[in-house]
Amino acid sequence: MKPRMPSHISTALVASLCLLSGLPLAHAARAGEPLFWCESTDESKLKLKVDERGGRYFLNNVSGYEPSDRNVFYFVDWDFIGDARRPRPLKDVEVEPSRLYLVHLYELSKPRPLADFWTGDDPRKACDAAFLWVGGGSVRQTARTDRNATGALTEIREDPARFRFQPGNRLPLHTELLPPFQLPTNKVFILGRYAEGLTFSNLFAHGVTHIAGVGADFDQLPATRRAVTMGGFLNEGIGSKPNPNEKQDHISPTEKAFMECPLAHVTNRAAAASFAEYFFLDEEFWHDDYQPATIERLCVFFQEMRRRNPRCKPSDFWSGAPPYRKWQPAEGQKWSATFPVLAEHYSDPAKAMAAAHRAITRPVAVAGRKTSLAEIFGAVCVTTYFDQLFGYDEELKQFRFDYTLPSWIHYSRVNRRLPVNRGKPAIWFGMAILEGNYHHPSIAFRTRTANPPGVVTWKERLPVAPNVTEQLAFFGFLEGDGAYLWDSFFTASSDPNAAFWQVRYSLDYKDPRGSWQPDVPGTPPGRSRLPAAHCLAYSPAYYALAAWKYSQIADIVEGGARLDFDCSLDDGKTWHTPPANGSTMCDVARERRPIVTGAVKGGQIAVAAFDPYQGIGDTTPILLRYGKDRFRIDLFGKRVRVYRGTLSADR
Repeated sequence: MKPRMPSHISTALVASLCLLSGLPLAHAARAGEPLFWCESTDESKLKLKVDERGGRYFLNNVSGYEPSDRNVFYFVDWDFIGDARRPRPLKDVEVEPSRLYLVHLYELSKPRPLADFWTGDDPRKACDAAFLWVGGGSVRQTARTDRNATGALTEIREDPARFRFQPGNRLPLHTELLPPFQLPTNKVFILGRYAEGLTFSNLFAHGVTHIAGVGADFDQLPATRRAVTMGGFLNEGIGSKPNPNEKQDHISPTEKAFMECPLAHVTNRAAAASFAEYFFLDEEFWHDDYQPATIERLCVFFQEMRRRNPRCKPSDFWSGAPPYRKWQPAEGQKWSATFPVLAEHYSDPAKAMAAAHRAITRPVAVAGRKTSLAEIFGAVCVTTYFDQLFGYDEELKQFRFDYTLPSWIHYSRVNRRLPVNRGKPAIWFGMAILEGNYHHPSIAFRTRTANPPGVVTWKERLPVAPNVTEQLAFFGFLEGDGAYLWDSFFTASSDPNAAFWQVRYSLDYKDPRGSWQPDVPGTPPGRSRLPAAHCLAYSPAYYALAAWKYSQIADIVEGGARLDFDCSLDDGKTWHTPPANGSTMCDVARERRPIVTGAVKGGQIAVAAFDPYQGIGDTTPILLRYGKDRFRIDLFGKRVRVYRGTLSADR
């Protein structure tokens, strides 16, 4: 069987970084340390420079790239810079010290607008990316005390004296760099061994609860420590059956073979799959509107898995979402009309189930008993992939990454209320690249090899920005029951010659993404036993950082009262009060305002705040209240902020 190429290698062919994390601490810049550094896929287009003025930091593209025949659109950490109708240069965008940023540009033939980038019909469209580390002085203070605040919050964040990326050949191993920490026993953090030198015991000592992967040492783990995502698994041994009516009846050849297979094949597959606590099915070559015969067999498959391993919590990634996944309005319907409908789902599970995924909720008869995939699943898979929610939305007339995070929180909160999901962990399931948007052009990530010398190029789609990776993982722990970074489990090496594995993969399987350009023409590529290169693999580090941040407020959240806070954006003149039925995300999306949520336990308060709708260099002053207490934060940029504080004794 053709091995599956790791998707995360989109970030794996830029110079590697070194990462450290610890306790909150302001610091002075290290002697001789540069103010910033940048690795770009093409410096003729993206040559970034950071200037410090009055203790503030401003980003500019100094490449001078201004083609007369193309429109060029810039994004910083997936935040679109400027007006979609008028392309703007990347000039004087305020950034934060001690931060890693992803900067990218999209370009199309003039006079095409940015909306055409996702249509796939401009042969000249292109994308380039750069990774920028901003050094500098102390961290930006976002929590403060003033005349309207009676209490003070302390931001939980990485130690800027240690949590830093450096150019060089070391991998960002979070196990070396974050302090040891543990998540509460009811939280799940699934990660693969993504680099050489990582031991399972060290991963477990740094927040990871389950290892995703395969191999001899994986087989030595107890089942309670294992997780796996399997693609093509159910068609092994039965292949596919030609279906001339595939488009008409929406049954793919692979699904057709499975829905006609004997039940003995299904139970045999279940016997081979019951080795992990978390099992996510990924039949990507099926359609996601499963036929009744398919659902019946899947129910038998999952039932048999759980009979063999009662702790197994199977789910289905490819079906696309948890049972309830309503957010986008129906075709032709205005966004303004959909939020009142969504708000009703918090109070009425029947209405929520009516908007559920048909394949998951469709009832079938198994052994004379009515059941469904939703009933049999042991976990709720919240799919945090990026498709239409990143890019142009006709109804919203916007390009920013605005509505996605509120929608994931909305999915999680409504699914928690559905009886069919009671007691099942909800896992936020993400990747390191812009998976799902196949109209996205490939970006050329390059790395030098030493023996023989030359350049290996690997082409992939856009990486997920560091701030997005952190926020989706953090809210996976806060709003759900855990986070899973998929495809992080291919070993990466600091040896640049390991990049030859990608070239060999491309040659053997005629995959056009990988190529080799030797310094001496005609030199054949070398060989390597490892499937990667020295890499900018920041996604595992930011997942781990999010897990660490959650662990620092877990004593308040676990067993405390979870709530959305009253907040004011105009210094207390008007207040946004969360609705009684819990449908705050509908108000957040309709009013385009910050998320301000958290927990209270005894005399302690934990706050998580994020503004999906402000720009990368913007600041929103927020006043939040609980009882008699008032707290002030200045929410800068597009990063989730986490705080803890103490409540007044007479609250």
